[in-house]
Amino acid sequence: MKETTKTIPIEQLKLGMYIERLDRSWLTTPFFRHRFILRDEEDITLLKRYGIKCVVIDPTKGLDVEERRAPLPIATPGPAPEPPPTAPSPANHETPAQPACIPSREEVAIARLVHTESVTAIQRILEGITSAVRLDSPALHTMVGRIHDRLVEHRSAMMTVTRLQQLQRFDGHIFSHVVNVSVLAMAIGIEQDLDAQTLEEMALGALLHDVGEVRLPLNLFRKGDALSAAERSLIQQHPQLGLTLLNDTDEVSPTVRRIVAEHHERNNGTGYPAGLRASDIAPLSQLVGLVDVYDALVTSRYGRPAITPPQAIRQIYKLGLAGEFDKVQVEHMIQCLGVYPIGSLVELSTGERAVVVSVKPELSVKPSLKIISDAKGQYYAEPLLIDLSEPEPDAPARSILHDLDPHHERCRVESYLVS
Repeated sequence: MKETTKTIPIEQLKLGMYIERLDRSWLTTPFFRHRFILRDEEDITLLKRYGIKCVVIDPTKGLDVEERRAPLPIATPGPAPEPPPTAPSPANHETPAQPACIPSREEVAIARLVHTESVTAIQRILEGITSAVRLDSPALHTMVGRIHDRLVEHRSAMMTVTRLQQLQRFDGHIFSHVVNVSVLAMAIGIEQDLDAQTLEEMALGALLHDVGEVRLPLNLFRKGDALSAAERSLIQQHPQLGLTLLNDTDEVSPTVRRIVAEHHERNNGTGYPAGLRASDIAPLSQLVGLVDVYDALVTSRYGRPAITPPQAIRQIYKLGLAGEFDKVQVEHMIQCLGVYPIGSLVELSTGERAVVVSVKPELSVKPSLKIISDAKGQYYAEPLLIDLSEPEPDAPARSILHDLDPHHERCRVESYLVS
């Protein structure tokens, strides 16, 4: 059966829409009806008052969102990029409808809201721990639930927002980093069919894995050059510092504590703080550690420039071959994120250049793309949306030849990640 519902931010809600579901339990709201036509402005006010950020509507039972809408009132960092020089659209083709797996502007806006609120919440929680404030366990569980729901309802939107945040982060910001790790680890866990409790514990461990860093000097994470040996040794204390902080609370499980303690251990014994080997490291600790490395590689830290997602994937693959990471977990990660993850700039067999905008885990080498320029490097007037796994009958045969460095090509891939 075709899905008829859609998720919209509360700002787009209007009278006449049919509410199918809220972003939190109905038990926490004053509504006795769980599904209804919205007929009273007071109901919209109540929804906002009780913290509802987005709702699921069914346009077949009520009004739909208008075709043309004003931009959502959600802040986006930095000025809008300048449009590149344009050329005519590719000849001899009609632009196909947007593939369903490519997130819409509204879906990205909702995912951005969840990500931003998660960063704000985890900052409050982690800083509170260092001030002897009791760990806000309900807030952590709520955060995990919202991230999970976004991944299930529109995985590509949440992964897109995570990549956008990686492109914008440059100061080793722990709070956005731990949210990214939680999102990516949960996405991989969902593809592995982990049960609900295991998924939740892994996501909680990912959110808390760097809690020990809040006890370290802030300037360590904002350095513009490489760390000294003494500074590196200081940072390597953070797993133990984190475990000490969590030992003062009974709000986290032994599984979460192990993730905090072991996420820098490596299968071949080269990790820290205990130099554990494969069988002594919990599988969830290994997975969070793997994602932790990936997010660190694709963001600028400690004076080291970020590398592209495909470069990070290749580097992690080599670490798997070298025995640092479990090969099966590395394969699961690549299957989920793709050989060319969202935000990769690639060259096609046609000579065209494109930005990866969505990856299907079951078809990780055939992502959805926005083709942005022809073989001569001239930008198309409008990017061409294609799904390599479902090519149009009359379209030229296309495949990815290799990835490109956006910095060298002077291409702002982030300007193509939102419809």
